[in-house]
Amino acid sequence: MHRHLVAAMFCTAAVMADAQELDPFFTEELGGVYTQDWSGRVIGPDTFGGVLVFVYGGGKSGDFYGVLSVDCTVPERSQWVSTGGVIGPDRVPMAAISVVRANACGSP
Repeated sequence: MHRHLVAAMFCTAAVMADAQELDPFFTEELGGVYTQDWSGRVIGPDTFGGVLVFVYGGGKSGDFYGVLSVDCTVPERSQWVSTGGVIGPDRVPMAAISVVRANACGSP
C-alpha cells in the first residue's frame, strides 16, 4: 500500500504543475457571484483495478487537489488515495464525483 500511496503522490505533484491548464468540468454555485470550479484528468489505471483521476478544485472555498481511485464496478469502493489543499475531500460535491466517475469509466 505504501508504494501505491507514493506513486499517487508523485502523480499528484506532476499533474499539479499543469493544474491551470485543466478545463473545469463542474462549477459549484456558492451564492452570489461566488463559485468553485472543479477539474480533473485521468492519470491511468490503478494497480488495484480502478482508475486514478487527479481532481482539482479552485475558487471561493479554497484550493483542493487529490487523486481519486475510481472503482468502475462498485462505486462505493472508490477512495481518495492522496489529498491536499485548503479544503478536504468531504467538500467535493457528489455531482463533481459523478462527472469524474463517468470520465474515468467511459460512461456518458
